[in-house]
Amino acid sequence: MVYVSIEGFVPSAEDAKELLRALAAQVKPLMKEYGFAINSLDEYEYNRVFLGRNWNNGETVELVLRRADGTFFGTDMLLDTFCHELAHSKYMDHSRPFHKLWAELRSKVIALQQKGYYGDGFWSSGQRLQDSSLARGDGVGGLADILPEYICGGAHSQKRAGYMRSRRARRPRKEVVPSLHTGAQTAKKRKPGGRLNKELPGEGVKLSDEGGSRGKQAQSKRAREERALAVERRLKALQEQPGPSEPSRSREAENEDEEDFEPEDDDFRRLTMLEAFSAEELDQMRLGSSATANPTSPLKTDKSAQTPSDKSLGKRPAQFTAKDDTSPEIIGVSETPLDSTQAKRRKMGKSLVTEEITHRNREKLGMTGPGKRLGTGKTRQATLEEAHGVKAGSSGPSTQTRVTAQWTCNTCTLLRYTTTSSLSFYSTMATNGGNLWVSSNNVFQRQPSQAVAQTPATTTGSTQADPELAALASAKAAIQTQLLKDDSAVPDLKTSLIASAGAGSGAYSYVQNDAWTPFTALKYIPLPPAIFDLARTMGLLPEIDRAWVTFNETLHLWDYLEGGPSSYDSYHVEGAENIHHVALVPAKPGVFVDSIGYVLVICRAASVELVGISAPAGSSAPGVLPRRELTMFETDIKIATPMAMSTVVGTPEGRVFLAGGAALYELTYQASDRWFSKKVELINHSVGSWSQILPLGGSTTDDIIQLAFDNSRRSLYGLTQNVRIVYWQVPLDQPKAVTRVNTVVNIADDAAAMCPGGKNLLARQNIAMAHIHALEVSESKDIRLIATSTNGVRFYFEKQPYVIDQRLRLAYVRLPPTGLPDPFADAPQTSYNSRYGDASVAPPTWTPAEIGFVAHKLGLLTAGAITHGLEGLLLCTAPDLPSLGKFGTDGVQLAQQQPGQLAMSQYQPMAGGPLVLKEWACLIPLEGQVCAVVPNPSVPPSSMAAGWNENVTQFSGPPLSFLVLSNCGLTLLSRKRPVQTLLNLFEEFGRSADGNPILEFRELYGTTQSLAMALAIASENSFIWPPSNPHSAVAQETFMTNCAYTSTDAVTSVKHVARDFVLEFGGRATPSDARYAGQPPRFSLKYEALTLYFSRLVRPMWKEKIAKGTAANPSSNISPAVLTSIQGNLERLKTFLTSQPQLFLPGTAAYDGRGGFGPADQEAWKAEHAAANQFQTLLNQTIEAISFILLLIDYNMPLTLSRMDPPLQQAFFGLAYDDFLTSQNGRDTARRLVTAVINQQISQQISVDAISQVLQERCGSFCSPDDVMLHKAQEQIRRAKEAAPGPERLNALDQSLKLFERGTKNMAIERLQSICKDYQDLHYAWGLVVLPLKCAEDWDVDERGAAYFNAGSPPNDPRADDLAKRNACYQCIIDSLKGFADASNAAVAANESTKAADLDTVFQRALTIALRSQDFVFHAYLYDWVISKDDGSELIEMSSPFVEQYLTHQPLTRQKMELLWQFYVQQGRYMDAAKTLALLAESMNFGLKLDERVEYLSRAISNAKSTSMDGSRRHDSDAEFLSDLQDKLDVASVQLEILPRVYRVVPDSSKSPQVLDLATRLMTISELYSDYADPLGLEDMKLLILHTSEHNDMSLVTSIWRSILDQDKDHGDSFVVLGARVAELGRRFYPSEIAYPLEILSEMLETYTLERKEEAPTAWALRVLVEGGVPHEIVLDYFDHIKDSGVPPYQDPVAIHHVLNDITTFVQEWLDEALRPGSRFAKAAFPAGKVEDLVSRYLAALRLQGDDEIKRRLLDIQSKRDGV
Repeated sequence: MVYVSIEGFVPSAEDAKELLRALAAQVKPLMKEYGFAINSLDEYEYNRVFLGRNWNNGETVELVLRRADGTFFGTDMLLDTFCHELAHSKYMDHSRPFHKLWAELRSKVIALQQKGYYGDGFWSSGQRLQDSSLARGDGVGGLADILPEYICGGAHSQKRAGYMRSRRARRPRKEVVPSLHTGAQTAKKRKPGGRLNKELPGEGVKLSDEGGSRGKQAQSKRAREERALAVERRLKALQEQPGPSEPSRSREAENEDEEDFEPEDDDFRRLTMLEAFSAEELDQMRLGSSATANPTSPLKTDKSAQTPSDKSLGKRPAQFTAKDDTSPEIIGVSETPLDSTQAKRRKMGKSLVTEEITHRNREKLGMTGPGKRLGTGKTRQATLEEAHGVKAGSSGPSTQTRVTAQWTCNTCTLLRYTTTSSLSFYSTMATNGGNLWVSSNNVFQRQPSQAVAQTPATTTGSTQADPELAALASAKAAIQTQLLKDDSAVPDLKTSLIASAGAGSGAYSYVQNDAWTPFTALKYIPLPPAIFDLARTMGLLPEIDRAWVTFNETLHLWDYLEGGPSSYDSYHVEGAENIHHVALVPAKPGVFVDSIGYVLVICRAASVELVGISAPAGSSAPGVLPRRELTMFETDIKIATPMAMSTVVGTPEGRVFLAGGAALYELTYQASDRWFSKKVELINHSVGSWSQILPLGGSTTDDIIQLAFDNSRRSLYGLTQNVRIVYWQVPLDQPKAVTRVNTVVNIADDAAAMCPGGKNLLARQNIAMAHIHALEVSESKDIRLIATSTNGVRFYFEKQPYVIDQRLRLAYVRLPPTGLPDPFADAPQTSYNSRYGDASVAPPTWTPAEIGFVAHKLGLLTAGAITHGLEGLLLCTAPDLPSLGKFGTDGVQLAQQQPGQLAMSQYQPMAGGPLVLKEWACLIPLEGQVCAVVPNPSVPPSSMAAGWNENVTQFSGPPLSFLVLSNCGLTLLSRKRPVQTLLNLFEEFGRSADGNPILEFRELYGTTQSLAMALAIASENSFIWPPSNPHSAVAQETFMTNCAYTSTDAVTSVKHVARDFVLEFGGRATPSDARYAGQPPRFSLKYEALTLYFSRLVRPMWKEKIAKGTAANPSSNISPAVLTSIQGNLERLKTFLTSQPQLFLPGTAAYDGRGGFGPADQEAWKAEHAAANQFQTLLNQTIEAISFILLLIDYNMPLTLSRMDPPLQQAFFGLAYDDFLTSQNGRDTARRLVTAVINQQISQQISVDAISQVLQERCGSFCSPDDVMLHKAQEQIRRAKEAAPGPERLNALDQSLKLFERGTKNMAIERLQSICKDYQDLHYAWGLVVLPLKCAEDWDVDERGAAYFNAGSPPNDPRADDLAKRNACYQCIIDSLKGFADASNAAVAANESTKAADLDTVFQRALTIALRSQDFVFHAYLYDWVISKDDGSELIEMSSPFVEQYLTHQPLTRQKMELLWQFYVQQGRYMDAAKTLALLAESMNFGLKLDERVEYLSRAISNAKSTSMDGSRRHDSDAEFLSDLQDKLDVASVQLEILPRVYRVVPDSSKSPQVLDLATRLMTISELYSDYADPLGLEDMKLLILHTSEHNDMSLVTSIWRSILDQDKDHGDSFVVLGARVAELGRRFYPSEIAYPLEILSEMLETYTLERKEEAPTAWALRVLVEGGVPHEIVLDYFDHIKDSGVPPYQDPVAIHHVLNDITTFVQEWLDEALRPGSRFAKAAFPAGKVEDLVSRYLAALRLQGDDEIKRRLLDIQSKRDGV
């Protein structure tokens, strides 16, 4: 359904209808493709302003179909306009995306037409219709005289009806007087000298107020002409308006009144365009411009079709409504008939003066359209709101100004505001004292500071963090919490021992069933039959996977991993002595070949010899564990011993300690004999200390039977036969030194005192030590040694406190278990599920005795070997963690379960008690007599990372295990961890449905711990479940590490039980307590268990550094095997979570008895669900991160790191896995590592696509599609380097730039710098400019950096980081330009003119491209660099529109201001230059001196006088400004004259703040008078100030002159000095009646001589005035007046006579001078008549009485007058 309306006078309504339908049919596919919809497609009348408009994103589209003569435009032009308006349906502005969409629409229309498509149905039939022909008409060039000025009239957001409505007043309007002025109607005329604003002493008139220039703001000529035209038309319209407007009506009534619409005219349309668009946008929309006449995209498909004028021209078209199934989706309203009133002018209800003022105020801000201001991220509307004090997001303005945006389009809509105040705001401000100097259009004016409300810069908001990083950080916090809990869950060894001292020192738990037993004998391997009968002495060498067996002088090494009949090698050791003992110690570095890692120490009865051992792990077939290929090397190191050595121990650096008898020996060896040392030596460290180890009071030696070494503390311990322990220190920096610290004696007595309950066991005669074990710091910080007796008592030794020499002492004693059933006695059958067995039948107990071999690991975990006839027993103890740890039921109340679920309600929790250390204890029978027990060295460190809290390590490593060697074979004894116990209970539950054992386990370990174990079981943790292939490597490794204890058949059943356990016991999130507002909800136990399980999986790597070593030889800090194991378990966990989507859904745990699921519960669930999603993000990220590190290892980590910069290498070595996974630094480092990997592979001629495919398959998040594009772009650069200069190279560079531009958001600054360096080397000017500018735009989120720069870069603003990112991009361009310039200069120096010319060409090309940028922040950065090279002359010569904006941008500097006024002079803008110089002269920001300020004022006056006057208003303002400048210069000149006088008067003036102030800033005339001239008594300066300010105060002037006359009255030659001063002041000030009042001054001078008539020269006063420049005749008049005034003292005859005498002398001298030949006075100039009258009058007065001498001289004058 289509409703098309046509308005205006048309030749034919049907023709217009068909043309609109044809246009709509043509664009129908485009509208469907882009989802556009148009409600109404209207014809708009011809006008000279625009061709089309779009209202409200397609609500109404208006097209101008006709020319001025009524014929239609060509359809190509109409389609071009239609595409333009369609693009406005998506973008209501003229931004870059809009132009891109417009070009796409035009191109697709062309493509449709080339395919013959002109619309559905008959539109494409080929029939040439009169109104749908697509032939091209006259075109743009041929229609230049009749085409509108612009293609688009704007995209508007307000309804057209409201826009067209005449604006009616809400109240009766006042009478409006038209005016063309925009500011003050008149300016107050200020007299010169009006700067003096302080009352001066004395009588007089107060100086006028401070005045200043009030010139109008400079405006462009074009905008001024357009506004003037509009104002004239609007004024004319006002004159035609009728009386007062009708009363206001409601909005609804106006909407309903169809007669309220009035037409628009071209003037109104043009004014609307001027208000709505910037000059740049208007130029882009101007028809014929590059923006609207792109030669590649306009619709040029056919000839123009001219519809002939219809004879019915002037007739109103008929209304019509058409329906057509083939028409596009344009839903419209029926046409409104045109009314004759539409030809009338639009009524202007608002005052033109007010509207014009508001418009120009907005224009000053650049806010006539609300689009983005250049270089900022703010719309003009937002900028205006800030200018009015409206903060983003605030409820109102800060200066009582309410700003209401009526229309909301961001760029091309009219911007209209309703304001309650009419403040003026300016774009540039600089504070100067109490005034604000403001600039609009770069013309400065001074405004009172109180008139402008300064709004401080506000932060628009911090940069939004990456949501993925935020999720990772939140999940990381949860993991960190679990790690901390694990670290503090179990106390250390010493704390546990202290809590269990006394009676608790023998607390044990005894179990006798398979489910709860703490140890299990996993595997037994018999000795090969060939050596079974030959065995004499035996032992284990676990470091090389061998057991040793000796028979006389033959040594057999048995490979127990192979385990076959021939799995041993025999070595015959030369010599007649039998072998008594064999030990394996580390080889000393540098003595043997590198392959020898160990030395086999063979001890005979009287000698010791060394055999080199090389046992590297050999290659193996898939699925088979590698065997160590053993090679023995003769070393020729052999030495005699005084006795047989019974025990041997080695240190990591290769020292070998032996014990024989009661002495400690050290075997030292080297490659060969030296001057002062032999190749092999035996050192006795017990010489001189024998008494230290002798028994008290006896002479029998106390042989050392065992040595133990603690490398972490460098401690060596020796156990003697008589139960003593000797303690030595072995310094690392002294190769042959050993220091004995002390010997611990009376161990049995001390132990009995500590543990009274074990007196029988601790009696001296019952104590014999079987073994000592040195604890390293990692096992215990305080306990250093454990000794185990043959009856099972353990003795714990610590450093004696408060003793400097680290003495050892006995600290604690733990008794052995005494209630174990005897395994060799008949015992009743026990239940599988019973943890403690059947208590009703007491089995026979076993008494510990004859313990011969002991192995310790992790403190309390022990295994003792006991011989029982031909059979052996293993006494095994392990810590009962629930007795120590912070476990328990987690405070969860259990609910009744439904049938078929775990029978939890049947179990009653046990009463709690104090935490007392308990141990599990059990006896395990063995076949044969025990010969050796050692910990299994194949257990990785990850299994021991948390000490003896095995709950922490049970998911990330195999259990601890021991190798037990008997004379029959080897037994693997493994620790059974809690998770394996729970797995066995789950397996049994699947068979018996008895849940009580599971509940008992949950009560012991707590719900969270149990749930974490159940998750491990349900997700098939690799260290719990058995391998599916018994012949795989994992299956073979089970022998050494023990992965599981259940059969493969029960896997599915057990997994289901574990899953149900998690769902039933997991609980749900609960709301926080209402009493504590703001507390977060409490998450469910299953969430806690999930994070706990994850934290334990990743614990081996979480806080570890990724790499170790050096940059030259790096390696992974975590072995690939451990990383692969962690990754595999994480992937299994991920699979489990994916298969259980209901895990964190509400309703899966109703056992807790909570009813309903209210809003609070829903909010709690949402919070937990969000946390679970964050955890899932971390889980995925961790899996991919491990893949990436493994890939890095596979791709040659050393070579990859060598391609990284040293700072990045350092950052990589310092990066731990947790930060690598969750921090921005880790993400950035990963991205750089990916780059290094790809570059390393590219160097090996591997394609980017192949590398990227591998990266995306293994670790997609570390190599995004954007990263792939960047690397493909890098490959294009590589191709460009390989290509010769020409099209091929340029094409590769262009392709690289396109790819780089698509991936700028993920580009690092180092990458950008590298790319720009490549572009610079390849002379690719376009890329090295465009790419950094694109990065600057993309990296500056929301243009915060640009806004910060435009705000003047205020301190402590977080947006500074955004600006720093921009500047880093700009610096890449500057570096390239500098590189070209430096290379050119070097070429010139080397006389390579051609190369220099080429470089200059590239430099100029790059600079030209840079200057085309529309980024003002970049221009500012570029110009900073330009003016840093020279005096800035190059800058002001640049043809860039941003030079002026840069020079006026805050913060202003002296250099910028200097360049600005020079720039204005070069542009012929002399008045702007003058105002800039005036601002510079008065600025307090540049540290100017007074003479410099005076020079600036002088230059300002010179430029102001050079300004051409182009109008009365301009003339008045310029004249006022020039007058103001002249006043300032006059005052500054006074100040400049006062300054040296002040220097002379003020002592130490260089340190006086007032003097410094006088020398640095311009002062007012009042300040000069009040602060300097008056206080310092500078009388002549006072006169100068009064003269300059034209301040007429006779009393004040009289007092000043009186002071001048009194200054030198006591001087010996006072008349000479005073006369010279008065004459000088006269020459300066005369004829000023203010500073040099003759009437007063002449009387004062004459009175001065009268008072000193005896010494005063005759006529001195008159002579002084003449010397001061006063004409003789005027002097004569004043003194004649004095004579006749009668004013005291001149009523006295004496005084009158004195004056008459002076006058007579003065006239006589004057006449003589006039008569003298060559006189400077012309005779004709002498006033003979006046003198004659004067003389006659004087003679008449002297007839009665008088001085004859005076009469004679007067007569003489009369006689000489005739000669004149």
